Amino acid sequence: MPSLCWNKEVFFLKRTLRVPALLAAGALIAALLSPAALAGESSGVPVARDLSFTTYKNTALTERFSALDPEGELLTYQLVRKPARGAVTMPEEGSDTFVYTPYENKTGKDSFTYVAVDASGNTSQPATVSLVIEKPKTKVTYADLDGHTAANAAIRLAEEGLFVGECLGGAYFFRPDEPMERSEFVSLLAQAAGLEGLDVSATGFADDDAIPDWAKPYVASTLKAGVLQGTVDASGQAVFRPDDPITWAEASVLVDRALQITDVAEPTMGVDLSAAPVWAAQSGANLESVGLLQAENGGALTLSGSLTRGEGAQLLCGALDVLAEREESFWPFW
Repeated sequence: MPSLCWNKEVFFLKRTLRVPALLAAGALIAALLSPAALAGESSGVPVARDLSFTTYKNTALTERFSALDPEGELLTYQLVRKPARGAVTMPEEGSDTFVYTPYENKTGKDSFTYVAVDASGNTSQPATVSLVIEKPKTKVTYADLDGHTAANAAIRLAEEGLFVGECLGGAYFFRPDEPMERSEFVSLLAQAAGLEGLDVSATGFADDDAIPDWAKPYVASTLKAGVLQGTVDASGQAVFRPDDPITWAEASVLVDRALQITDVAEPTMGVDLSAAPVWAAQSGANLESVGLLQAENGGALTLSGSLTRGEGAQLLCGALDVLAEREESFWPFW
């Protein structure tokens, strides 16, 4: 039985295959093809999306509302019907972010509704946020994640056996706001995507000596699978740069390749990828189409900056959801 305390020799635990799906892609398609969406597109009225989330007992969930506006106007959001098993708050009036806090020790299903309002005062039809409050299947709790947006994702990774944070003095720490290193992200992504680590002593990268031993099996497997390509340094050699923070653009391309998402012809209505790196724009559009990325209010999806450990955990959990939904939607022919 592996220790739950973190060290880089036992950094990754064996993955289990019980993954709850959130139906992000299906919800997006349903929203786009619904009568309300079609009417909204022709009339300039925004269309709010139905959303589904899972949280854990006594753990707050921070998420964003989602809506489409045919004219690309800035949107504000309003609650219509309150939930029964928890409370919803917004950082400020009209914010696109909400915090759902389950009432103490409550579990089960819950829901609430909201609307989107554009700058002209046009209001969408109400959309439903469906919630499931689960009892965690891990005893790991983090001392530095109370109220943090990544709290659910961190618990999920521990629950799935993918990652457990550092154990100090009997308390666990996730360090959610620190940058996520390329070696960490690639290793976690490989396991989430079901790519078994290869038994290798060298990866073939020119900076192989800098790659931690615990990461080499997963760097090698993602390289072999075509998920990872590395970069070229000033001397023309292929390098991995294991200790560098991974950027949103890099992570988007890696996740897109690992999940083998079908290229979308163009981004969702109202999404602007013109500021994203050219080499990552298609991956950004693909991830947005299945609900793994969400544009800022106003439509921009820049893929700029580096991922924090908390953001990396959230992106990886989203990837798990996409894979789980594929498994659940597969129906064999007899």
